Amino acid sequence: MNNSTKSKLVLSISWLFTAWMLRPTVLADSPSLPAEIEQLSEMTEQIAQAFGQQSFELCMKEEFNYGFLEHNESPGSSLRRENLKEIAVKAKEGLQKILQQQKKLKQQIENCHEQDWEQRYGQTGLFRRLGADILTTTLYKLQLEYYLALAAQQQQKNFLLEQILDEINACKSIYPSCPLDSLQAKVLVNLAQSDDDYQKRARQELDKLMTQCDTQAVRWSIAIQKMKLFGPNEPNDLNTFIDELAESGCVDIELLVSVAGLQRKYANTAGLEKIVLFWPQTEHLLGTLIISNLTNILSGEKEIERNLQQVSVFEAELAALAAWNGEPENNRLLLNRLAQLQKFQTPLILYVTAVANAKTCPDKTIQMLIRASRIWSKKDENKLGITSVQISGQAAQLAYNMVAEDNCHCPGAIRSFENYFNIAADDLDSSQEYFYTIVLAQCGQIEKGLKLLQTMANRPAGFWAKRARLDIIIRQLEQKQGKDRQEINKTLAELRNLILTCGQSDDDIELAEQATTIYCQNLLDSGQWLGAKKVLAILDEVKNCRRLPVDLYKSKALRRLGRLNESVEHMLLAVKTNDDLTFHQAMDLLSEIVDTIDRLSARVSNFEEMMENCEHLAELCHSALDTRQSALLVAELAIFTAGAPADGDNAKLSRAERILKTSATNDLEEHPDFLRCRARLLTGRGQFNQAAALWAKVRQMRSDESGQAEKGGPSRSWKWWRAKFYELYCCSGLSQNQEKQVLHSIEVLQNSFSYIPPTWNDKLGTLKEQILRNTTGS
Repeated sequence: MNNSTKSKLVLSISWLFTAWMLRPTVLADSPSLPAEIEQLSEMTEQIAQAFGQQSFELCMKEEFNYGFLEHNESPGSSLRRENLKEIAVKAKEGLQKILQQQKKLKQQIENCHEQDWEQRYGQTGLFRRLGADILTTTLYKLQLEYYLALAAQQQQKNFLLEQILDEINACKSIYPSCPLDSLQAKVLVNLAQSDDDYQKRARQELDKLMTQCDTQAVRWSIAIQKMKLFGPNEPNDLNTFIDELAESGCVDIELLVSVAGLQRKYANTAGLEKIVLFWPQTEHLLGTLIISNLTNILSGEKEIERNLQQVSVFEAELAALAAWNGEPENNRLLLNRLAQLQKFQTPLILYVTAVANAKTCPDKTIQMLIRASRIWSKKDENKLGITSVQISGQAAQLAYNMVAEDNCHCPGAIRSFENYFNIAADDLDSSQEYFYTIVLAQCGQIEKGLKLLQTMANRPAGFWAKRARLDIIIRQLEQKQGKDRQEINKTLAELRNLILTCGQSDDDIELAEQATTIYCQNLLDSGQWLGAKKVLAILDEVKNCRRLPVDLYKSKALRRLGRLNESVEHMLLAVKTNDDLTFHQAMDLLSEIVDTIDRLSARVSNFEEMMENCEHLAELCHSALDTRQSALLVAELAIFTAGAPADGDNAKLSRAERILKTSATNDLEEHPDFLRCRARLLTGRGQFNQAAALWAKVRQMRSDESGQAEKGGPSRSWKWWRAKFYELYCCSGLSQNQEKQVLHSIEVLQNSFSYIPPTWNDKLGTLKEQILRNTTGS
């Protein structure tokens, strides 16, 4: 009993008596007397019931072992005695108070000389009821004293038991009672076990009690006590006794436990089996009691193995079943000790022992499961409701889990699966077949695993056939990496067909999600325009893949096709997953848009809407990641959408300036992206002199980057051309003299380079025309 349960019992008894002691005093002639008597009776039953519930396991151990509470050195025995003593003392205190009040009321009734005494106390049965209640309370109190005596040291124990005998005899002189006979028999037997002088007296008294008592259940109880002390008169007495109990329909658990204890004492395994057969409700309790008994054997220092050998296989299996129905790992040491002995290596004991070792010794568990499955397959045993195929399958599953963690378990794992295949024969579970292919691949037997996958994949239908086909396709794609793209595309076509054959079951949907992910990633990684088109097509066909990042893949495919405005729209939906990786991919998309924003402004029809989406996406990325790159993207997009210096959105420019100030560091201030963003801000504010200087600095940084050019001609990257254009644009806004110099510079550039990126060639031409109009006044 745990401390919490024990505390609840003590509190309930304390509360009960606190409420009772505060009640008004009741006199014998009070109208409330019947209610008072009833209340005292109910309180007696409540205390007895509470004690019975909390001490049940302890008391059953005493009945089963009839020596359990003696002062041995078994683990926990002292604690169990203290627990029993504590709850018995509290309960006894309560019963004594009730008994005092019951006797007080009885005395008041006896002393009452009213003329209507017979009508009030005789005819109503109240006086007889009170006498019976006193007997019941006394019996419960004596039973508590009996258990207190068992919890005491041997010398004090005998003294207390003798006191109980005296009380029983005194009580029986007033209230002859068969239940008192049963308790008297128990006390005599306990005294006789430790005192030879009591043996003769005990025999005489027990025989006398048997003849005097007219209650069958009590006679049985006395007979059991007599057999505890002197043994059965005839070898078959115990079996006959069990048959008699069964025929009577007896359901007294305490009585049955006592008989079971005798069966064990006299090594009558057949009798013990009959008890479990006739009274299945005793199986778990008896198994638990046997566990306690066996644990005591293990706690000893001498002849442990010899003592275990004296235990029957049936008893050991009862203990194993009880462990199985509880927490097997809590009895791991006991089960391991049993399983070491050849006698106890039954499928049941091996299996439960294996389960008990699963967390701490998985290798040992696998060996036991294999052995258990092999023995079980030769016998028709099913006490756990499990078959040899299931046991071998559990061994294989555990082996699979172990190999997934460490390849050192490979030999045992392969042995487990081979055992499963041999036992299961035509009743193979396809999932176990598939797990075996993984184990074989993990353990270096790749060809054997691939052959099994091919066998599974060639089956006409079923989830595991599709699972095997997917694994084969994955391996083919891994082998073809960096090889002929035509062969890869052929394999991807097979993968697409597999995706489209998946049904609506959860397993199929999960498989389709994995397959579609592989399909899309391979096509997107190829960098091919046609691959992006195929991604969009398959995503429109898979409708139930809820966990598939459809919008992310669509965004990436549309980006590959150059449809950046649509790509941004889908990326806005994709980042709702709040996944950091998705936000980083969104940043890559925004970086490309910022890099090509000048070209996009001239080519995208709904450019303003696209910029609003870009700003929103940049804000989401910055909120999630809060990096310098995300801050620069927010700032540059704000600057670009702010408008021209004359009528631009100064609020956006001011926010961009705050972001740049906050992000500025020594290393970042010399980074071309940061400088470009600063240059855009100054350009937007119309501070052309400072802006031109920064654009010139960015241009110099990009001088070493090569770009497209005709053979032998000078080459510059488009990023160089962007910086050069804005440098000239800012210079043209300074003065008319600067405009003339810019005009000359544009003409020199156009005649020096055979190739200028179209966007910047157009912009330079537009700027040149604007300057000419300004200088000519037309």
